[in-house]
Amino acid sequence: MRRITVFICLIFAFAALPVTVFAQEDQTNPQRLEIEKRISERKSRLKLQLSEAQKQVVKTRCNGAQTKLTTLQTNAEKHSTQNDDRTNKIVEKIDKIIDKLKDAGYNTESLEKAKAIVDEKNKALQEAYQAYVNALSDAAKNDCKRDPEGFKASLEESKAKFKELRAARADLRGALREQLRPALQDILSNKPQ
Repeated sequence: MRRITVFICLIFAFAALPVTVFAQEDQTNPQRLEIEKRISERKSRLKLQLSEAQKQVVKTRCNGAQTKLTTLQTNAEKHSTQNDDRTNKIVEKIDKIIDKLKDAGYNTESLEKAKAIVDEKNKALQEAYQAYVNALSDAAKNDCKRDPEGFKASLEESKAKFKELRAARADLRGALREQLRPALQDILSNKPQ
């Protein structure tokens, strides 16, 4: 009987060993450590203190919210790619127009400046998309049952990044309307030199 008990204990010990090793690997994962670092920075910036009742509310609702956050992250990544493709097509067309206008003898300096502004606004928009996706990712990957304050801080950060994203999108649209369009009209209204 004693041999069977020792044998069963050994089997359970070897079965539990890989679980312990995987848990240790997860804690030393550099990506996980980076996420935890960003979350702790957000918590310190927001100085967020939740009451026990608020913590319980966050703990009960966080799993469903994390699923929605993952969906938002996927959609934001898709929209980022689509927006970048769309803007790159516009820039390529502008390059072709500049070449054709130069060949025809037009002065394209204002159009080139407008194109540089559009490129700058597009870069700012892509950075805003990336910051928003990172904030969503951190909130979705956070262990919200263990750290409800970190989850709440990441959620607030993602809301702030979304507002910045909307502003960057409006800036790009404004640059297209207020810089690029008038530059094209100005060039076409002037005769070649």
